[in-house]
Order: sequence, then C-alpha cells, then structure tokens
Amino acid sequence: MSSDQTDSKAATDPAGPALPTSEPESPLLLLRFSGDLTTKADATRRRMTSRLVENLRASIKASGRKGRVVRARNRVFVELAAVTETGEAAQDLPSDEEMATRMARVFGIQSVSLTQAVEWSTLADVVSAGYDFGEPFVRDRRFAVRARRVGDRKSVPLRSGDIERDLGEVLRVSSAGVDLSNPEATIFVEVDAEQAYYFVANERGAGGLPLGTEGRAVSLLSGGFDSPVASWRLLRRGVALDYVFCNLGGRQHQFETLEIAKRLADDWQCGTRPRFHAIDFSAVSSEIQDKTTTRYWQVVL
Repeated sequence: MSSDQTDSKAATDPAGPALPTSEPESPLLLLRFSGDLTTKADATRRRMTSRLVENLRASIKASGRKGRVVRARNRVFVELAAVTETGEAAQDLPSDEEMATRMARVFGIQSVSLTQAVEWSTLADVVSAGYDFGEPFVRDRRFAVRARRVGDRKSVPLRSGDIERDLGEVLRVSSAGVDLSNPEATIFVEVDAEQAYYFVANERGAGGLPLGTEGRAVSLLSGGFDSPVASWRLLRRGVALDYVFCNLGGRQHQFETLEIAKRLADDWQCGTRPRFHAIDFSAVSSEIQDKTTTRYWQVVL
C-alpha cells in the first residue's frame, strides 16, 4: 500500500472507520489530536483534520517507509508497511520507533504510540490480549497497568478499574510485583467500542495546529537563535512559512542560514514547500557605513 493511499470510507464515515488489523508485520501507530484541534467547531475541525492527514502522508512519503493513514473522529492511525528490504536498503529506512518520532513532529498531533490493536467482545478478551502483549515487558520488573475507555463510553460496557485489576492480576505472576507509584514498566490500555490498544510508551507530539491551516507568512532569518525559534512558534500555530535572509556576512553566512532553514523544513514543514530568499545586503550595508555615524549603524540597519 502506497503512502499516498487512505481508506476512503474511513475519511467519510462519521461513525468511525474499520481500523487496520494489527498483524506483527504491520506496525500500527496511534496518533492523538492536539487540544488546539479538538476544541474547534465541527466544520473547522474537519477542515483542519483533512489538512493534518495530508501533512502526515507527506511526512510518510518523505521518510521512505510505506504506510497508510486512517482517520477516526479524535485520532489518526498510521499502519506502517513491513520492511521487506534487506542489507543497506533496510538500514536506510527509519525504524518503527523513528517513524513514531517523525509523526510526533507533525503539528496538530499531541502524542504518538506504537501500539497493538486487538478486537474484543468481553473483558476476558481484553485481559488475554493484554497478557500476551504485556508479559515480556513486566517480566521480573515492578509494573502498573493504566486503562481508559475512549470514544463513546456508553458503547464500552467495561470499567477502566476492572481492566486494570484483572490484567494486573494475570501479569503479576511473571513480574516483580505491582508498583503504582514508581513502576519500572507501565502497560497502557485504551479501549473503544471495537478494539483494545496496548502500548508501553507515548512519544510526545508538537501539538498546535496543522501546518497550512492558518495561511502563509514570511519569516526573516538572521542566522542566530531567535529567528528560528520565532519561526517554529509560527509554524506550530499552523502558519506556512517562507524565509528571507538579508546577507551581510558573505557566502559562508548564507550557507549557514540556509542550513537552519533546511532543518526547519525537513523536520517540521512536511506538507508545504517553503522557499528561501537570500538578498545581497552588501550595498545597503556599505551605504549605511558611508552616510551614518558608527554608533547608529545597528539602529539604521
């Protein structure tokens, strides 16, 4: 499945998509929307979510891994294709964990988990699958189980406390004991009406609004620290940026600033095509030096 494909029914069915199966060869990433996105009105959220999905697809494509994006109401799933290449070709592709980190850098995402999804119908199903997933992580370690229901809670006839108690009881046999205050391993369980999702870690996302949903702007890069930070903060609010650099320091300074702009573009601007404009300011600088007092150069500039 190419990275540009998505389940058309998943993108249009308001009741929620049929989620991808969690076979070992198809790693599944669970992406949660940022609070900035979930608090928007329905029409605005639909527009922003569509842009977010486009940005995720662009990031997957740029990574070299193949994957499929599936959208639900308050979250997005990325089903990664198994790595079939061998040797150097496989080494060039990002790992599942590196893909989780990459997805976390897409603005509009609050957190990412590399997860295992299992269909369930009873509490026993959730506990059994949770044992299969969690036992290797808790073996000979102090552990805790954190469970919660997601989506329409009326459609999940289970209590979070029951899941934590029953799953914790079966895992306790292999562990060094339960430790709710300072566990060495934590098994997280999220249950919706159809599937249970198991994971052991969250990759914190950038949050904010999907890039490109709040128009375009130009950022003036100087080559120092302040302007890239200011640019990043604008990107986080959904503003797509182009960059302008007024060159006062010669060719080397321009290359250094271009490297900063490229880092911003590669790491944080998937889904847009930022431009870098370098302006030769040597003539302006010379005229300022010729016609103003030295102590006013910086002020005039």
